[in-house]
Amino acid sequence: MLLLIASLVSFANAEPFILIGSENRISEEGFVPRAKTIVDVGIVDHLSVTTTLVVSPGYAEAYIGPTWSPTQSFSLGVAGGIETADAPWRAMVYSSLHVKNLRLLGIAEYGGTGLWYKAVATYDIGPVSVGALVQRFDGVGPRVGGSYKGFELWAAPLYDFETRVPSVLVGLNWTP
Repeated sequence: MLLLIASLVSFANAEPFILIGSENRISEEGFVPRAKTIVDVGIVDHLSVTTTLVVSPGYAEAYIGPTWSPTQSFSLGVAGGIETADAPWRAMVYSSLHVKNLRLLGIAEYGGTGLWYKAVATYDIGPVSVGALVQRFDGVGPRVGGSYKGFELWAAPLYDFETRVPSVLVGLNWTP
């Protein structure tokens, strides 16, 4: 995977977008850390290749696919990938919209371990963002964050209506 990312970076003329993050779940079931890396490399105008890697205890997934960005504020992508499951293949579709201070993100995945989705809506007020988060297996709730010099620290108290378990997600993202 790292070799693929390195070759994509050397192939593209544009500066790649890189996000390195940690999303940690705290609940009555315990503490579950998740590490993620996203690399998006422009290939031609409005088209890039995006790779995603997520690792947590007992689980990992990796994706690669094209992302179409017809404007600076809108992106739509699809990706194929693998996960640590008996049926390892996964598919993902995602979209993002950033208009002034409003940011929207939607992700849907399906594969060997079933359906997973995430939707985030935030509004930036200076370095602070407020909004909402919906994430399968974690829950629904408000999200608040703050950013400074490429770092974003955020938290979301959630309630999972499927399992009836409350939790808190705490994340730290870095975009160099």
